[in-house]
Order: sequence, then structure tokens, then C-alpha cells
Amino acid sequence: AAKQEAETAACKAQSEASGRIAAEADASSASQAAAAATSAAARLQGALDAAKSDSASLTRRMAEAESRAARLLAAARAEAEQSADELVTAQSALRQATVQARES
Repeated sequence: AAKQEAETAACKAQSEASGRIAAEADASSASQAAAAATSAAARLQGALDAAKSDSASLTRRMAEAESRAARLLAAARAEAEQSADELVTAQSALRQATVQARES
């Protein structure tokens, strides 16, 4: 009877040990999964930060390009207006010269 009780106790101890080992393995797996998730979250945050920085840079460059385009357009308009004024002056001078040539 004592031998059987000892065997039963040994089986019980072995079963409990197996259960603890399985629980420790599950805890280790969960810990590894948590570490992997934390690492992935850090990588995603880094990618998000980089995307925000790129977006801000693109927005700034677009604003600079729009400003340059506006300055170029203003300069082109001013030049076109000056050329139009010069053309009107030249046409007027040509008319006067034509009239004077006819009168002479």
C-alpha cells in the first residue's frame, strides 16, 4: 500500500511538474509574442514619424514652388504689359510716320 501511495504521489508530482513546465512554456511564448508586438509597434511608430516628416517636407516644398510660380507669373505679366505698351507706342509712331510720309 505504501508503495502504491508512493507511486501515486510520484505520478501526481510528475503531472504537476509537467503542468508547470507547460505553463512556463506558455508564459515564455506570450512574453516573446509581447516583445515581438512591442518591436513591431516601435517600427510602425518610426515609419509613421518618417511619413509625417516627409509630408511636412513635401508641403513646405509645394508652398515654395507655388511662391516661385507666383513670382514668375507676376514678372511675366509685367513684361507682357511693358511689351504691349511698347507695341502701342511703336504702332502710334508708325501711323504718324505713315501720315507724315503721305503729307510729304
